[in-house]
Amino acid sequence: MWAIVWFVFGVLGLIYWGLAMFTDTGPGEFVREINAKEGGKNYLSLTAPATALTSLFGTVFGFGDPDSVFEIVCGSMSAFFLVVILVSLLPIPLPAWMYPEWHVEWRRRRRRERLATENSWRDTSRMGPEERPSSERPASPDDL
Repeated sequence: MWAIVWFVFGVLGLIYWGLAMFTDTGPGEFVREINAKEGGKNYLSLTAPATALTSLFGTVFGFGDPDSVFEIVCGSMSAFFLVVILVSLLPIPLPAWMYPEWHVEWRRRRRRERLATENSWRDTSRMGPEERPSSERPASPDDL
């Protein structure tokens, strides 16, 4: 029974982290707002995913033989992520790409660049021939 609870907790934790880090949807914005009010600077970067992965790898202890190689490996991974949780509680700065704000700005910048390249032909096509650069002007009968 407890293994199922830990598994669900781990999956929900990874969904929470994924929404905050990698989406611009309403739920993603909501999670980032919650973190801005309640969480520390490194919470979404390290603590949330490490907690979820600790519970997922710890789920294995609810099933099977404690002497199996699979449980030893999963237990080692769970212990590693426990250490990551402890390190995440220290106020150390992380690389910029580990923070959700960086991911939000990166997605916005990519979206602006994509829209600029997609709409560049539309903008020049709406200009009159005299307003376009000479390289983009259609050939006129006077040029012949």
